[in-house]
Amino acid sequence: MPSSPRRRRPRLTAASRIRRNRVRPAAPPAPVPLAPPNFSPSAPPVAPPGRRRGWVLPVAALVVGVAAMGSLWFTSRSLAATEAQLALSTRTQVAQRFTEAVGQLGSDKLDVRLGAIYGLDGLIRDSAKDAPRGVEVLTAFVRTRAPIENCGDGATAQALQRPAEDVQAAITVIGRRGSPAGDRLNLTRACLAGADLHQAQLDRADLSGTDLSRANLARATLRSADLSDGVLVQTDFTGADLRREDNSGAAWTTRLRQANLTGANLTSADLSGADLAGAELTSAQLTGANLTGADLREATGLS
Repeated sequence: MPSSPRRRRPRLTAASRIRRNRVRPAAPPAPVPLAPPNFSPSAPPVAPPGRRRGWVLPVAALVVGVAAMGSLWFTSRSLAATEAQLALSTRTQVAQRFTEAVGQLGSDKLDVRLGAIYGLDGLIRDSAKDAPRGVEVLTAFVRTRAPIENCGDGATAQALQRPAEDVQAAITVIGRRGSPAGDRLNLTRACLAGADLHQAQLDRADLSGTDLSRANLARATLRSADLSDGVLVQTDFTGADLRREDNSGAAWTTRLRQANLTGANLTSADLSGADLAGAELTSAQLTGANLTGADLREATGLS
């Protein structure tokens, strides 16, 4: 058989060769996963939010506690310094008040002296430390302004007068405050005839040689007070407490002529030799009282 003619491949043109030899485009690269924010290859792994809260909160609480303690310490120190300054200022003011009052007691003007007396009264009330000094100044003022010589003889008209206004003001303060330190009030040999001392606190007061004629001592407390050699003519002791509690045994060589001792407590009082002529002793408590040698002529109320 005759052989079939061989087919010839078509000749490629230059353009066909270029198209045939053209490199196919490479496949797109696989997507790379994105790194988290603030990611650094050298940084340590970040703990999950739950774990972070586990230690952040205690640290924050510790910081707040330390800050609060520091604030409290600073506040306490500031407060202590303020209190020290206030105490120093108060002491300075008290000293100034005391000095001014003592100076004014010597004034020749009645209103200035009265202001000084009431100023000392406020000082005694406000300052327990200075109260004994204030009372001592007032008792000295009374003894100086109203000495026993002002009364003269107990029978004179002068002895029946009332004390001067400033003296009465001073003994009123003394009677209201008493003895802050428990010491004896020194009112010896004073002229207090006609004085108003009702409900006065005069426990253990030294009233020896003092003239209290016609004075009002109703419901006053005079426990263990020394009334020896005093003049108590027509003195009102209604309801007064005159008990003797110090066991000193000192006798009252006292003139209590016509004194009103109604309801007075004279338990254990030594009234030996006392002048009680015409005294009113109704309901007076005389348990243990020593009336040896006392002048009880015309005294009433004795059972």
